[in-house]
Amino acid sequence: ITNHSNTSCSIYNNFPSANSRARKNRLRLAKISNIFNLEYMIIPINPYRHWTCVVVSFATKVITYYDSCGGAGRNYLLLVRKYLKCVHEDYANAYRSQLGADEYTRLVSSGELPRFRESEWKLVSPLRRIPQQNNGCDCGIFMLYIIKCIVNGDAFDFSQQNMERLRMKMVLEFAKGKLL
Repeated sequence: ITNHSNTSCSIYNNFPSANSRARKNRLRLAKISNIFNLEYMIIPINPYRHWTCVVVSFATKVITYYDSCGGAGRNYLLLVRKYLKCVHEDYANAYRSQLGADEYTRLVSSGELPRFRESEWKLVSPLRRIPQQNNGCDCGIFMLYIIKCIVNGDAFDFSQQNMERLRMKMVLEFAKGKLL
């Protein structure tokens, strides 16, 4: 993402999986970078023709589900937390293999290698406290602008009435290859 605040984030193009068959893909991603060093992980979701998203803030350990129709998304929040736990376990296993069991145990005990504690992660659904659509076709634009606001640290200062202008602005952003 090119953005105004130089925020580090990763955007997934499909919903991450925590099942054992997906472990190979998680390990491949883990070799690219440690996602826990990012500021945000963004997961667009399109179940049943409605765009929503989950945003993980690693700094604050908050997983938030955003839906311009006010849905809670509890299942998605739980799945993402489970995925993060699996990724953390994959990293831990890789470190254990590299360092040896004794050194790994020492680093974990000293706190130099943190453990993943589900209880430290807050699950949030703002429901109707974010901009809401009042039609059946603007969910994608709402989702993209919610993500843009989060990444840039901006307030959610748009509404259904702004959609035509925001669509035109988005076309310009695509054409220029950067956010305006």
